Amino acid sequence: MLRKVDYLTPLPDALKWRCETIDKGTEVTGVLAGEVAPIRTHWNPKLRQTQPCLYHQTHGRLTCACTDRPIRCDTTVYTPLILKTKERIVVPCSAVVGYKIQNLKPGKLITLKRSELRCAPLRLDIPPSADQEQSWVRYLRPTCVSKIDEYLLHLWQIPALNEFYGVPFRPSINRQQHLGEAG
Repeated sequence: MLRKVDYLTPLPDALKWRCETIDKGTEVTGVLAGEVAPIRTHWNPKLRQTQPCLYHQTHGRLTCACTDRPIRCDTTVYTPLILKTKERIVVPCSAVVGYKIQNLKPGKLITLKRSELRCAPLRLDIPPSADQEQSWVRYLRPTCVSKIDEYLLHLWQIPALNEFYGVPFRPSINRQQHLGEAG
């Protein structure tokens, strides 16, 4: 039985993240807040977002759109960062950049940026060691043991996946408005 949580209750810390894509000509610098999450994903045109491949994520226990028809499956590496403002964000990255980040230890200061060029890839920069020792970076390092699995389940809003992992489903206000369920 699916456990549903009222969306008016305060968010637990595990869900206090924001997904942030890096647009062309922008960058974000933050402290790597924990392990990255490489996930096999598909683009969902109806929701206009990337969703996990349910078949791959559950080792075949849940069916996915790709089991009925061929759909391109990519690896999206979700990267948790804590910014100087103490805001917690998750940045979806390509496998190429994500696997480079995966080799870094939590607490490392990194910059993710995209140039102005059309279709420019995301780029990883590691600031010099002097920047790694800034006071705000040293202050945030002890908090860099975050796991983002529960947040990703909340981001995707797939009740069957929450049930599979035994995590209570918490409807997103944005998702309810998108589906026309909220008043």
